[in-house]
Amino acid sequence: METILTPTRPSDKFKLQRWIYKIQHWIRHGIAQVFCLAVAVVCLFPLVWMVASSLKTQSTVFSDMSLWVKHAHWENYYQAWTRGHFGQYFFNSILYTTIVVFGVIITASMAAYAFSRLRFPGRNFLFILLISTMMIPIPGSFIALYVLLVKLHLIDTRLGYILPQINGGLALGVFLLKTFSSILSRSKVRP
Repeated sequence: METILTPTRPSDKFKLQRWIYKIQHWIRHGIAQVFCLAVAVVCLFPLVWMVASSLKTQSTVFSDMSLWVKHAHWENYYQAWTRGHFGQYFFNSILYTTIVVFGVIITASMAAYAFSRLRFPGRNFLFILLISTMMIPIPGSFIALYVLLVKLHLIDTRLGYILPQINGGLALGVFLLKTFSSILSRSKVRP
């Protein structure tokens, strides 16, 4: 004869523990949400203050401390764009950022591929040496960088700005891409 197992009904004690767990979960979740909202408000306040101040006149910036602007002066943006040459600075920022990002991606991806896939003597030492450059604070290399740029005659040139920027992002880029390439080479799925 077969025994048929019938599902048992959970006891009242189990139901109570389940409800207590759910309530505790929602309370913790609610507290975390309130904390995150408070941090977001604190982080967004300076941005809102900046936009509100940019729509005020020079005299009302220091006298009117409200976030709500009664009379918006949109001509401030026009003057910043024309008299302050903001368009030229904006174009320079886009140009330099694009060149530096592509330079870091291309150089770091080639180096990361070599460090993760190729076997050559001193590979680990060179990788640790490259990663250890991230421990040097950026201002600590200013004098050496300036002397190098003077000797290469790259002071006040676009290339003299772009090359140090690419160099600054190279160690982190190689580290991240080498890790990704190592994980990809160990997986069975190929791209």
